[in-house]
Amino acid sequence: MTLRLEVRQLPLRDLPGFFPEYSAEQLTETYAIFGGVPYYLTLSDQHASLRENVINLLLTETGTLIDEPNTLLLRKRVLHKLGIMNLARKPVT
Repeated sequence: MTLRLEVRQLPLRDLPGFFPEYSAEQLTETYAIFGGVPYYLTLSDQHASLRENVINLLLTETGTLIDEPNTLLLRKRVLHKLGIMNLARKPVT
């Protein structure tokens, strides 16, 4: 059995809970890069700068999110193909 749990993005106002030492400008920049995705935010080091978090998570070979852009694009492509297949199965009226 597989459980599917849909977690919504957090609003910008919740970011100080993850990065209490960041200024309003730094929080906005962080939200611009990571969005309100709880998974991405929990991977970030609250004591590191945004630059350090981006480098550690996205730009190093061992970064947890190094392949995330490809994963998201692949998921979008698969969903698009499934949508087309579902449309093709519907009878024409």
